[in-house]
Amino acid sequence: DFKEMHDEISRQAAAKRRKEWEIQEERNRVRREREELIRQERMARLAKEKAEREKAMVLMYPKARKKFFGVLIAGKGIEIRCLQSVAEFMEEGAEMHHCVFANGYYDISKKPDCLIMSAKKNGKRLETLEVDLSDYTIVQCQGKHNQNSRYHDTILKLMEDNMDKIKEANTRRRRCV
Repeated sequence: DFKEMHDEISRQAAAKRRKEWEIQEERNRVRREREELIRQERMARLAKEKAEREKAMVLMYPKARKKFFGVLIAGKGIEIRCLQSVAEFMEEGAEMHHCVFANGYYDISKKPDCLIMSAKKNGKRLETLEVDLSDYTIVQCQGKHNQNSRYHDTILKLMEDNMDKIKEANTRRRRCV
């Protein structure tokens, strides 16, 4: 009977296609799992490397910027000082709601000429400044949420009038003891 034969061949063909589809789906599932495992391993490796770099920066940053730690720029009730540790970068970024910590401004290997300072009045953070140590210019001066504080112009004027303190600290030779 032609109809029965047709139906049987159709069932066999459908079964064969279903089996091939199932095999392909299984291969795809295995491939996706393998890719996900590789991705997770890569992410774990990158996270570990980042943690190691940040741990190194915790030690390296203070050594590299130590010569600026005594520099105080003050006037009109405002005090401007260099951030002294990676922890201070984290605090500054969290309180000021900007990227000074998240973008790794403490990483002296990536930003060797970058000096980050914090302007405060009565212990309250006003703005965060980035000074380029290659030409002693203010790259940026940002308040909370990257907005200027009402003291912005005063802070810039204080920095410009006292940039020689930064330059002097940067060019000072270490004394042998």
